[in-house]
Amino acid sequence: MSALCSKAAATALVLASVTACTSLPPPELQIVTQSGAKFAHSVPPLLDTALNEAISANSATLIMEHATTSADTRRTALLEANSAYRERRKIFADVGNHARLLKAYFVAMAALAETSGDSAIATTAQSLVNEMGKLSPTIEKFEIGGRSVASITGSVAPLVVADLRSAALERELRRNGDAVVSAIELQRAFLQAVAGDLEAQLAAEQQDQAFESVIEPYLASGPLPSDWAQLRAAALQQSPSVSTLRAAASTAENLKITFVAAAEGSASFGIRAQLRDDADNLAALVQAITSTGPAAS
Repeated sequence: MSALCSKAAATALVLASVTACTSLPPPELQIVTQSGAKFAHSVPPLLDTALNEAISANSATLIMEHATTSADTRRTALLEANSAYRERRKIFADVGNHARLLKAYFVAMAALAETSGDSAIATTAQSLVNEMGKLSPTIEKFEIGGRSVASITGSVAPLVVADLRSAALERELRRNGDAVVSAIELQRAFLQAVAGDLEAQLAAEQQDQAFESVIEPYLASGPLPSDWAQLRAAALQQSPSVSTLRAAASTAENLKITFVAAAEGSASFGIRAQLRDDADNLAALVQAITSTGPAAS
């Protein structure tokens, strides 16, 4: 476990002990903090599964090309792929740590909602924001599908924080609200980029496999393989990792909107309920693919 990951976990434990001694925050903030933490908790295992699926798809492509390419071509393809996936694994770990810090921030936000001047929690929240800020530039520069993450990250309008019941939380949101919205948007952009790239990669791999295992046998004059129908169905099926990544990006967008609305005192029941449902659904989807898919790294 990295130092950042350990710090986020330790912070969450400390803040959990604080919130256990207080009453729950108002409903609009309670849903944001709980759903935000649930979203952030879902991101690391989802990214691990998506990366493992991408590597498996690349391995399948290399296997198919093994018999038809020269040794030099195979060596170049393998070494380039290994280098690219080592780099990708590192940036995925950075995004996972960024998500863990974001989760810890939502725990701190819940604690601040029930205090008026707890400087220790405010200091912790500031530290979490600082750590996320250190990770952001590397994530933003990373290119997926030929585009940097920064190029698909939306702009963030300055928060207009309302007068909140908790003066401590109001001060925190005035100080770091914009940075947190930017952190959520960075998560959304990265998840969106990974979903599109993985979908394109899997589509290309499925097309090659379909030609060999579905189209060629069907065009041949001999009998079809006994599992031909299953192979065809598999070739036409979308990866659950792709749909879950898209659900995660959508949840991040809803989280960003609801966070802003709650900070500005305009979070309706409808958008809060939608966020709660989105976060619950995402957690269920991630649980499904991590329990049936490749082991998380």
